[in-house]
Amino acid sequence: MNFPKISLFGLVVVLGLSLVAPDAAFAQQQAAGIVKIATGDLHVVRRAAKIAVAVGDPIHVGDRLETGPEAAIGVTLKDGTLLSLGANSVFVIDEFLFAPERESLSFIGTARAGSLVYTSGTIGRLAPDKVRVNTPFGTIGTRGTRFAVRMPDAQR
Repeated sequence: MNFPKISLFGLVVVLGLSLVAPDAAFAQQQAAGIVKIATGDLHVVRRAAKIAVAVGDPIHVGDRLETGPEAAIGVTLKDGTLLSLGANSVFVIDEFLFAPERESLSFIGTARAGSLVYTSGTIGRLAPDKVRVNTPFGTIGTRGTRFAVRMPDAQR
């Protein structure tokens, strides 16, 4: 059998791409929304790394959104859900499934500190029982389209 010759450089490139491509595909697949408003000192903790965020940046499942004093962030999820966090807030996107064609709808988040205003999108309208926001004091199940919650500020 004749096998094509491949250089060491070619082999390294092919192996490198095979390691990067699945991670990039995973990250793209897990994008849940986009930052629409970003003011002040804020960042996202993703895979244990703090990442500065700006308007237009994607937000992924598993992201922990953190705002500092006098900061705010507004996120629009793919289904039209709006999340607004005020100063000294912490919020985690625990789960986001939006595939209406497969009837796969779910949003679960955890508000850990500060303030949150939630306005439901398609998931909240089509499957309100699949929307849940956990807080240190209890769980909010949506039956309406909007709520606000205020908790003690995050300690920095």
